[in-house]
Amino acid sequence: MYWNSSGAEKGGDGKHDASQSFASRRAEEGRDQQHAASLVDTWYFDAHMHLARIGSVDVFGMCRIRTAICVSEHEKDLKKVLSMAEAHRGIVPFAGTHPRVLDMSDIERQASHIKSVAGIGEVGLDFTVARSPELRAVQMAIFRAWLQIGEAYGKPVVVHSRHAEKAVLATLREYRVVAAIHAYSGPLDVARELIKMGHYFSFPPVSSPIRAKLMRLAPLERVLVESDAPYIASPCRIRRAISAISRERGIPEDRVVDALWTNLAAFLGRAP
Repeated sequence: MYWNSSGAEKGGDGKHDASQSFASRRAEEGRDQQHAASLVDTWYFDAHMHLARIGSVDVFGMCRIRTAICVSEHEKDLKKVLSMAEAHRGIVPFAGTHPRVLDMSDIERQASHIKSVAGIGEVGLDFTVARSPELRAVQMAIFRAWLQIGEAYGKPVVVHSRHAEKAVLATLREYRVVAAIHAYSGPLDVARELIKMGHYFSFPPVSSPIRAKLMRLAPLERVLVESDAPYIASPCRIRRAISAISRERGIPEDRVVDALWTNLAAFLGRAP
């Protein structure tokens, strides 16, 4: 997925669509940066960013992001994030193996870094990637291994769930972890069970009927916001997610912002 000028979510494997020219992407990012810069009194956080894929911490200042959970897709991402974190205190590194990286050995390669990260992610299940029983078994084994690590070290987990929501729910029941379900778009009955279990939902600035309902359904204290940059949206669009939560719940944006910062601290187990 990638961000685009309409704010609509695009499918894909994480690569930019050739139909969207470099010039149009730059123009779009410029408009978002100008919008963010106009909000001089407010700083935001991003609960799910692929900083290793963005390649620069410039987005923090341009988009008024003070803190960002920077997830990893594999060991190379984690190494980049940890290196960048040495120069920017707002980076919150997470270690994880993305569901499309079907490589058990990746977990072993990241093991030596586990005490240097704040959490686990991005991990989970994606049955659009793993279509055969054999591939799904590998994906599940990787997911379980990371949940075991999260439980053992008491670390929060950022979870990817795509066309695998019931399997994710059943697996999370087996571990004592606190999870943030990122960009959820699955069945609401599964979401209700995840809410009962005390998990969080992280909303991107992309609208959908399911997410609008979930913004009303989830307790305010279990809500986070994210960009999933560079795949879903620019970090400069975080306020759009905040505005959507404000609109759906009928409460002022400043109250949403205050609640979100409190929620992030609770999810991380420390002040962000």
